[in-house]
Amino acid sequence: MVISLCHHPLFRQLAALGLDTRDYVVFGSAPMFAHNLTERLHDLDVVARGEALRYAETHGVPGTGSVTGDRLWKLCDGRIEVSERWVSPEWDTDDLISRAELIDGIPFAPLSDVLKYKLMLRRAKDGEDIRALYRRTGAPTPPAE
Repeated sequence: MVISLCHHPLFRQLAALGLDTRDYVVFGSAPMFAHNLTERLHDLDVVARGEALRYAETHGVPGTGSVTGDRLWKLCDGRIEVSERWVSPEWDTDDLISRAELIDGIPFAPLSDVLKYKLMLRRAKDGEDIRALYRRTGAPTPPAE
């Protein structure tokens, strides 16, 4: 049974922040959750600019990104992490936000970007996600490593 994202506590918390959807995009594994490709969702990774970023800087707890060491701000007891950019300079924040896909009024990174990101990191926990993303996006599957 598929439920609306507004019933999930993390998305309710995100909505309660009142951020302008034109100033952020949800990345990480959350787009897979929104597309019913995973049932796992422990936190939200948000890339923000403008007022959305200023809100996080003002109301969030400062932290450091685990992949890049970049500054980020933790909201909602650390379950929502807001950063100014994604994991490397090749991910342009404005471009990511402009290409976001709205699902239940929430801007998500496209699945093709999620696949690219997970392939870039290739963490042990990403294997199942990568296979699911290849199946959903129809991208040609690379040879086994």
